[in-house]
Amino acid sequence: MAELLFQGMSAPMIPCNLSDIEPQVNCPCTLAPFTLKEITSLVTARKAGKAPWTDLIPNQVIKAGGKPLALALQHLANSCLDTGLFPTQWKPTGQ
Repeated sequence: MAELLFQGMSAPMIPCNLSDIEPQVNCPCTLAPFTLKEITSLVTARKAGKAPWTDLIPNQVIKAGGKPLALALQHLANSCLDTGLFPTQWKPTGQ
């Protein structure tokens, strides 16, 4: 079921060249990429039945996504670190 949900809600991960986009965050530090184990740990720690975050995706749906969703989240998080570009919804209000 999780695989069907993931297939219906996702586009294929196509490598993109974002090197011409200026980073919006200047970070003088070097951060290690997120591992699949770290992402999986964060996903499994989410409590079912709790209010969703700003993405409005219920925790049960995120947990049901399994490894395919964890891989997509890992790719997204590491792309944000690499480019310095983050979704507006992830930024604190006023920034």
